[in-house]
Amino acid sequence: MEELYPEYFPWEPPQIDQKAVSKFRQGALPGYEFNRLGMVECPRCGDISPSEISWPEDAYWQWQVMDETIVARNAEHAKLIAEFLSDSKRPITVKPSLRHIPSKILVGNRSDELIGQIFSDLKKAFA
Repeated sequence: MEELYPEYFPWEPPQIDQKAVSKFRQGALPGYEFNRLGMVECPRCGDISPSEISWPEDAYWQWQVMDETIVARNAEHAKLIAEFLSDSKRPITVKPSLRHIPSKILVGNRSDELIGQIFSDLKKAFA
């Protein structure tokens, strides 16, 4: 598990009956609530504050390509996605933050459109 802001949102294991551990691993019991808590970051002043979020609807960095929504958690993640898509020899194994790019974007000729959108938005945000 990747903890981005453990000082604000430390992970705590759910309270479960030890007899139910096998059920927990199968997803029958509540576990870690993915993408419910996050950080709101101002690209102009750099202020960061904890917040409850609805992901991916609340993502500031998001793009629509081929009926798919691509989201990034911050500007650095957006740049990482664009650089990954720009690479002519992409690695077979990638970081978890790059694993959810739909294959139709990876193999199609539409990645150039997404790369352009990402770099344009990054430029506007920090102009």
